[in-house]
Amino acid sequence: MFELDHLLVLTDFGAPAADALRSFGLAEGSSNRHPGQGTANRRFYFANTMLELLWVVDAEEAAAAPVSRTGLLSRWRGRGAGACPFGVSLRPCKGAATQTPPFDYWPYRPAYLPPGGEIEMAEGSENPRLPLLFNLPFRRRVDAGQHPEPIDHPAGLGEITSVELSIAQGVDLSPALRMVGDWGIVRFKAGNEPLMVLGFDGVPSGESFDFRPGLPLAFRW
Repeated sequence: MFELDHLLVLTDFGAPAADALRSFGLAEGSSNRHPGQGTANRRFYFANTMLELLWVVDAEEAAAAPVSRTGLLSRWRGRGAGACPFGVSLRPCKGAATQTPPFDYWPYRPAYLPPGGEIEMAEGSENPRLPLLFNLPFRRRVDAGQHPEPIDHPAGLGEITSVELSIAQGVDLSPALRMVGDWGIVRFKAGNEPLMVLGFDGVPSGESFDFRPGLPLAFRW
C-alpha cells in the first residue's frame, strides 16, 4: 500500500558533498528552501524516488514549534556525534485503498505546504538516534516520461531498488520503523557508524562506490 517517496541525508551547510555525487555522474535536480522550517536542500532524482541532502539554514525557525518536534535541528547538530542523519519518506502506491499508514503518527503542517496539507510523522522516530520516518499522503509516483526533474544520469543509474540503513548499536527500532522493514522498503542493520547503502536496478554488475567521509552514503549497481 505504501512505497518509498524519498530519502534524506542531513549534511553540512550548503551540501558541498553534493558535488561528489555530480562528479560520480548524477544529474542534479532543483533545490529549494523550506520557509518556516529553517531548512534547505539539494536533490537528485531517480525514476522511482529522490535523494535529498538537507541542512539547517535558520536555527531559530527549526527550533520553533511545530518544527522542533521533528528533531531536525538536534539531528542536524548531532550528526557525526550519535544522531542519525537519515530520513525515510513514504507515499501511497498508485491505486492504494488508503493514504494513511497503519502506524501511529502525528500531523505536521509546515508553513511551506498549501493550506490543509500535512505530513504524517511517525511516532517514535523522534528519537534522534533513529531515522526520521514520515508519510506524504498527497504524493504519488510520477511516470518517467512526465517527470519534471532530470532522471537520466550520465552514470546510467535508473531506479533505487534496495535501501540499507546502518544505525547505532543497541538502539531498538520504533514500531513504525519495524513495520517499514517488514514491508521490505528499507533494511535496517546495526553498525559502528551511520551508513546509507543504495542499490540500483537490482545491482546487476556488482560494482560499488563509497562517498565517505564526505557523505555517509554508498552506491551499489
